[in-house]
Amino acid sequence: MKRDGRVAGDWRTYSNLASVYADAGLFDKAEKALKELEKLNTTREHSGYAFLVTLAYLKEGSLENAEVLKAQAKRRGVKSNAKTWELYLDYHLKNRELKSALDCIENAILTGREDGGKWTPLPAVIGELMRQFEQNKDVEGAKHFLEVLKKSKASRDQKYLNHR
Repeated sequence: MKRDGRVAGDWRTYSNLASVYADAGLFDKAEKALKELEKLNTTREHSGYAFLVTLAYLKEGSLENAEVLKAQAKRRGVKSNAKTWELYLDYHLKNRELKSALDCIENAILTGREDGGKWTPLPAVIGELMRQFEQNKDVEGAKHFLEVLKKSKASRDQKYLNHR
């Protein structure tokens, strides 16, 4: 791309390139595009890029790579937001890792509150977690989950709690 004088190597180009590579599962190339993007990014705002690659890694089932990226972003001062925790939540739900999924929900609620807003899990997520707790006969896990929901708007909205 650099050799082709017709393409402007601005942040938008590298961002789109990283997105295309990530969607195609070409994570090494996506990472290289993001590194070029970071060189151009004078505002030092990297959370969107970290989010993009984290999403791709988790969709591919590569939790280890997503964790490495999250640690790198944290060292650069980027905090995980509620949406990032939602990505991890989806990964853990698909892999039936209930404790980790519950941790993600707690973190998303807390992070949403810290950002001046509120975050609540989707009704489908609540229903799926409750189904998994029921299948595993995990009464304590379900009780803990309901306690976590009380921290969010979901506990005050019956449509959330009745979704099954």
